[in-house]
Amino acid sequence: MSEVIGTEYRWLRGELDEDELERRERAISQTYEKQRAIEAEFTSFRKWAQPRARAAEDPDYENPDLEGEDEVSIAEAQGMLDELAHRSAVKNSRVGALKAERAQLRRSIAQGYEYRRRECDLVADATKPEVAYVDKATGEEVDRRAMTPDEAQRLLPGTEAPKKKNGKAQTAVV
Repeated sequence: MSEVIGTEYRWLRGELDEDELERRERAISQTYEKQRAIEAEFTSFRKWAQPRARAAEDPDYENPDLEGEDEVSIAEAQGMLDELAHRSAVKNSRVGALKAERAQLRRSIAQGYEYRRRECDLVADATKPEVAYVDKATGEEVDRRAMTPDEAQRLLPGTEAPKKKNGKAQTAVV
């Protein structure tokens, strides 16, 4: 006699098939594309802001690209430099996340598997004092352990599991 007595999440090893390996290789390429876009956006802003900020701070600085443009005040120049520093930090953070993602993808490709969080039913077997972990998605038994006293009590006919009061187990009266 088996009875489902609860559910738990477990980290289970999942093998990667050929399609999944190919998707991960494409994902690696996509992270490089995203990184190039992030870096290009930052570089574009830097090339626009730095000469204007420098021209505001240094009266002797000459840049032919700025001919005919209104001068920028010191306060505006400082704002541009602050924005540049902020964008640099954001860029570095986003690029770092993409590098970590690539490393994880490469590792899973090299190993051919990854660990996935899966929901499992806890199935108590009254013929054995054990509880089996059964993957809900596949129905496959993935682990087994000894029953706790509370779980064994629950399976006895005419009894209920001990109730807890103030975090302490109370004995059931039969």
